Amino acid sequence: MFDQHRGDLDNMAVSLPGHYFDSALNDVEKTVQIRREHIRTALIRIVRE
Repeated sequence: MFDQHRGDLDNMAVSLPGHYFDSALNDVEKTVQIRREHIRTALIRIVRE
């Protein structure tokens, strides 16, 4: 019985890092996208002045 649960834990341990990595990558992509928008609006403002 314990061995069966151990297999489940091993599977969880394998799948968790991938999930965290994808989540972190999405956060980075969102941050980059937001920064690009800020830079773009700042440049437009500078060009208009």
